[in-house]
Amino acid sequence: MRDPTDGEWKTIMAMPVRNSNSAKYEPMRPETRQLLEEFYAPFNKKLADMLGDPRWAWPKRRKAAVAAQAAAAT
Repeated sequence: MRDPTDGEWKTIMAMPVRNSNSAKYEPMRPETRQLLEEFYAPFNKKLADMLGDPRWAWPKRRKAAVAAQAAAAT
């Protein structure tokens, strides 16, 4: 399988998030979200660093990266 081109990656990364099942469930408790974010933070940072894309280091770094990309696109 070949690596996607830069244009294909841009298309993939610009696609909206889809989760048609999310409406079936109650929202996650804030305490649970915080626990998961703290647990996965080092792994997400490593992934973001490996990919050279800070959007994978959610939530704080991801929000900043998305805002920076939006500002650069305008």
